[in-house]
Amino acid sequence: MITLAHSCSNLRSISLWLTPQFNEGRVFRTSLTDDSLKALALRCPMLQSVELIFWGCESTWPEIGFTQEGLVMLLQSCPIRDLVLSGANIFDDVGMKALSSAQFLETLELMDCIWITDAGMCLLACCPRLINLTLRQCDGFTDAGVTKVAHARNLESLIVEGCSRVSQEAVQGLAKSVRYEDDYPGLAGLNRV
Repeated sequence: MITLAHSCSNLRSISLWLTPQFNEGRVFRTSLTDDSLKALALRCPMLQSVELIFWGCESTWPEIGFTQEGLVMLLQSCPIRDLVLSGANIFDDVGMKALSSAQFLETLELMDCIWITDAGMCLLACCPRLINLTLRQCDGFTDAGVTKVAHARNLESLIVEGCSRVSQEAVQGLAKSVRYEDDYPGLAGLNRV
């Protein structure tokens, strides 16, 4: 990843499927590290779209190769407009606070991000340019958190799928385009596998 960052200064988009690798005893980590994220932040100033999909990372693992601070550094250093986080067990309300000041972020998709609560959603309400929000199988927040974000931002699109603590009644009318599903199709159903 560091080599890629050094040789691709014009990189605008990156999509990574991160699977854990066996490393030192019983610790499993992905190949992405804070040093990798720092290299991207410093060497890829045109990076606008980031998709990080964590495949097979257990929510009980203390780390996955990099920290939330490394991810936040990347988000604050590059003009990220589109961000997809799936299964990012390290991402919580502190990360949402960092997203709230992301100057360029327009589209955010969170899937299986289990540590984000209503407090994190309320922080996201301060994100200056957010217009598209997709929430899939995130069970840490409720109607109150989603409503707060939607009322604070002029959302054009709101998609809520499989978020067990968010009701259809709460999301109706919160954006120009709203889609609500009780179920979540999984990555295969989204044609991302």
